[in-house]
Amino acid sequence: TPPYQGSYFYHTLHFKFTLRTAHLLSTLNITCFSLKERLVFVRTLWLYLIIMKFLCFCFSLLEELANGLILVFFFTNSFLSVFPA
Repeated sequence: TPPYQGSYFYHTLHFKFTLRTAHLLSTLNITCFSLKERLVFVRTLWLYLIIMKFLCFCFSLLEELANGLILVFFFTNSFLSVFPA
């Protein structure tokens, strides 16, 4: 198995934890922060979550593109080694 599968699972768990933390901060009434201060924390966590998901999505697209290019070059070189120009 490729080594990046475990890291994707880790990021999924991290996103779930961040989402639960944001939900907990938004619903928790017993806290040392006011409602306005908690709203800043929740918005910051949501923004962090959105940015991290976008970056992971872009990274996975670039990784798939790299894998596709590797296959193209591999088959091109294989074809050229069997049928030289």
